[in-house]
Amino acid sequence: MVTDTFLETRWYPNEPYLRFFTQNIRLRLGSLQPKVTAFLLQRKNEWGDPKPFDLTGYTLAFRLHDKDNNLIVESSAQQGVTFDDTGEIIYEWKEFDIQQTGVYWGEFILVKTDKDFIVPNSHNRLYITVV
Repeated sequence: MVTDTFLETRWYPNEPYLRFFTQNIRLRLGSLQPKVTAFLLQRKNEWGDPKPFDLTGYTLAFRLHDKDNNLIVESSAQQGVTFDDTGEIIYEWKEFDIQQTGVYWGEFILVKTDKDFIVPNSHNRLYITVV
C-alpha cells in the first residue's frame, strides 16, 4: 500500500529566517547609509521552498548591540522599521543611533500576543562595523 507520508513529514526547519543581502554592513560614523535590508522567509510547502513570512498581527522591532552585548538601539515599527508583504524588512538609521566607532551586531524581533521570537539567531548574526 502506497501512502502520501512525504506530504506529512517535513525534512527541514519551519521557523522563519532572514536572508540578508550581506551579513556584514560597514558604516562611516554619522552616515545613515546603507540601510539594514533583509527578507523574512519561511519554508511553507512540502519541498521547503522559501515563501515570504506572513507578518499579519506581528509587531516588528530592530535592536543593535555593541561587542559587550549592551543594547545600543531599540527601534519599533513606528521608529524606522518597515516591512511589506514580500517579506522585505528595512531598518533606516537615525542620526544618533551609533555614537562611536566599533563592531556591533543587529537583530530583528517579531512579537505577537501569544509568542515572540528573534531573527536571526545567535549563530547567524548581522555584523555592523562602524569606522
